[in-house]
Amino acid sequence: MKEKVIVLILGVMSFFATGQINKGWVVGKIADENGQAIEFVNISIDGVNSGIYSQKDGSYKIEVPSGEDVVLVFSHLSYNLLKRTIRVKVNDKKQMNIELIQSVKSIQEVQILERNTEGENLMRIDPKVMKLLPNPNSSIESILKTLPGVSSNNELSSSYSVRGGNYDENLVYVVLRFIVRC
Repeated sequence: MKEKVIVLILGVMSFFATGQINKGWVVGKIADENGQAIEFVNISIDGVNSGIYSQKDGSYKIEVPSGEDVVLVFSHLSYNLLKRTIRVKVNDKKQMNIELIQSVKSIQEVQILERNTEGENLMRIDPKVMKLLPNPNSSIESILKTLPGVSSNNELSSSYSVRGGNYDENLVYVVLRFIVRC
């Protein structure tokens, strides 16, 4: 019975030991050419789909296989891609501080073909429409309730909501334009 327990204990210990044998860590900080820490730099092992991100202070710690050359890839949208090869011993931590160079990308000439129309969020309502719509209040709110995205819970009330908002979250500007012709 003791022999079985000893064999079981040794088996479990060897299982955990083999799980720890091929691991090492690479730690360090990532900064730009001015020495400022860079946050959210993607650090991954070349050929592996998973990775980690650098912290706010630029620090990182990534687990890598030990005893073999590993290519670490450092990537960020605003910086040039950087690849570094490193070899880590079993259960060892290697320090690797990285300096990324900012990426400047030029684009081709941009031509503006149309101008933005004034008041893109502005909806013009013809005053003749107000006379045609039957409503008990004769107010602008009754016309607003007929527009898409606007709902009302009572046709006799002037309250309405726009696209799921509350009934007290609406602001309407009524601009009167008078044209005087001589």
